Amino acid sequence: MKLRILDKNNNELFVKQGLKIDCTYESEYSAGDKIYISANNCYFFKIQLDSALKETVVYAPSGSFEYRIPTEVLERIYEEGAFAGTEHRIRVSEATDKEAYGERNISLNPYDLQGQKRCYPHAYANYVTRGEPCFFERNAIDGVLENKGHGNFPYHSWAGGARDDLEYYVDFGTEVEVEKLVFYLRADFPHDTYWKNIDIEFSDGEIVTANFEGVADGQEVVLKEKKITRTIHLTNFIQAAFPLSWAALSQIEVYGRYIKEDLSKIEI
Repeated sequence: MKLRILDKNNNELFVKQGLKIDCTYESEYSAGDKIYISANNCYFFKIQLDSALKETVVYAPSGSFEYRIPTEVLERIYEEGAFAGTEHRIRVSEATDKEAYGERNISLNPYDLQGQKRCYPHAYANYVTRGEPCFFERNAIDGVLENKGHGNFPYHSWAGGARDDLEYYVDFGTEVEVEKLVFYLRADFPHDTYWKNIDIEFSDGEIVTANFEGVADGQEVVLKEKKITRTIHLTNFIQAAFPLSWAALSQIEVYGRYIKEDLSKIEI
């Protein structure tokens, strides 16, 4: 296992190696800095790259991935103090089989980045309101459930504006088995409306329709049978009233497991 911190010109600022990494980077981050993690024959990493973010398990089919340190406007979608100061605790290890393949919320990834496709789960959509970070797709899989407001942390969400053509995806990078989904719709009423129906499409084209109420509580969709899929595709967003207004997704939790297989043979 190797951890490197690089600046915007890829100059090495810090390096740490070991079977498990638990270290403190004692310097202030600058714009363009990034954390690069790699390991031989490791595809599931248990990571906590800042004490303000949740520990989680991510899948990296190439055995490596990069995390760009959020600065300036991007800082607004993280807890105050995240990645700030001159002491940064970083923990990285190979996930155990139980951690990688056990039943859990497999959509959780507070380290997801816009446009990144080397570290999963990864969220993306066809539209983000005004392209603003407080409405980025990754906000809906970062584990923050606060949904009674809108804007910066902790009220960040995925939002696509007052549109009827939205598409939202969670890509797991490989096949997973899904049994339940929990949706936290943004509930900043009366600023918000909500979606009364959303279609959930799986990789084989099967569709399950989710029906919602205008509440802040998590709303479950339990599948009749466990479903094997690579992606969760949300489509056909139907708002509760017309004309179209503001509706958003604060969090989606997908409960299931990654399917164990010979990941070294998967084409990236």
